[in-house]
Amino acid sequence: MIRGIATDDATFESTKQFISKLGKTIAGLRGFSGLHRQSHPAAMINEAIYTLYEGVGNVEAIDTAMRLGAHHPMGPLELADFIGPRHPASP
Repeated sequence: MIRGIATDDATFESTKQFISKLGKTIAGLRGFSGLHRQSHPAAMINEAIYTLYEGVGNVEAIDTAMRLGAHHPMGPLELADFIGPRHPASP
């Protein structure tokens, strides 16, 4: 749950209560939408692209290594293809 800069206390607390009633775990984060979920995958995808560029391995080898070695459900290049290109300034 990411609290927006303009979110007042009452809205934030009622949202927390609603999420708790759903039986979900809350991880309260400060920042802006996309910051926390995008930072790790973006770095991983960038590194995978650079690894591909350097000729360390092909797409299949890089993705397989991450699926097996890091227990990811899909490799970083497959993930990049799945989510599509995104400009850093877009919401």
